[in-house]
Amino acid sequence: MKKIYHVLEHLTDFDPSKTDVNYRLFILGCGGTGGYVAQHVAQIRKLISPKSEIFLIDPDIVERKVRP
Repeated sequence: MKKIYHVLEHLTDFDPSKTDVNYRLFILGCGGTGGYVAQHVAQIRKLISPKSEIFLIDPDIVERKVRP
């Protein structure tokens, strides 16, 4: 148990806002759950790593249909 605590001890000092890492996040599917996730990931990204990129990928095609 002592070995596990020793490894986890360093994780408490982790502050992602002080790192120079830029992430590329890909969200596949933007309807329903994907849209909800995209909104929250964008808010979190602003705090953690503002230079990171978020790519929204959705293969659905939106068509305008004329109703009779």
